[in-house]
Amino acid sequence: MKCIATDMDGTLLNEHQMVSDENRKAMEAVRDSGGQVIVATGRSYKEARFALDEINFHCPIISLNGAAVFNKEGSLVDSNPMKQESLVETVKLLEEMDLYFEMYTNRGTFSKNPEKAIDSLVDIFLSANPDQEEDKVREFAEGRIKFGFLFATDDYFQLINEEDIEIYKILVFSSDMNKLKNTGTILGEMEGLTVTSSGKGNIEINQSCVSKGIALEKLLEKLRIPLEETIAVGDNFNDVSMFEKAGMSVAMGNASDEIKGLCKDVTLTNEEDGVAHIIYKYIVQK
Repeated sequence: MKCIATDMDGTLLNEHQMVSDENRKAMEAVRDSGGQVIVATGRSYKEARFALDEINFHCPIISLNGAAVFNKEGSLVDSNPMKQESLVETVKLLEEMDLYFEMYTNRGTFSKNPEKAIDSLVDIFLSANPDQEEDKVREFAEGRIKFGFLFATDDYFQLINEEDIEIYKILVFSSDMNKLKNTGTILGEMEGLTVTSSGKGNIEINQSCVSKGIALEKLLEKLRIPLEETIAVGDNFNDVSMFEKAGMSVAMGNASDEIKGLCKDVTLTNEEDGVAHIIYKYIVQK
């Protein structure tokens, strides 16, 4: 294998939202051996780079589930924004359902209620990770505003109508799983949309031509790396399209049984350096 495409949250990153030393060393070993590391995430490019800057690692980044793709140098090489008609219908539905959501754009991520963003993230993260300390989780959530990842807006429709703004993704949070599931079903039946999830308590909405798998295939073609020489590793449903494209699909040990059943191999958890484990198994020797 020559290439590894890795998800971030629940995969490359540990519970502290950081890349461990072991994962960093393994990624550097791939790079130094002439291989390729690609990060494929639902995060914005800015949020993805924030974690990678901590370890001074540069690589291509598939951001926002494939809606915006950046090369190693940080230049945008491909983008697929949502269409205005789809955006209007989606926002109307989400506001009618009284669901909290955020818009990811080429100008940053916007919310009508940043304070609710913090509370929503804390509630959802603690429900999925009950052993975590609430103060630390809240500090991470507040960091999205502190470090300029999230901006306030009074009107989503104003953003939709601005000519120089491209909207790549809508992220919906809720602890009401039934409401979230029903909303996802309705949105999934709308023409022109792709609906997936990166974790318990959220749904992610992109244009229909957008997925990590599609973006990975296009990027690998530019890099002249065969799909069959690529490993895709992840932990959730927005990673499935990568699993279907790559020569080797690997689920994290912390993934659900359903996700594990879709993959050819299962590695250790994100707390046990599962990405490093799979790199040393298939790409470079430790």
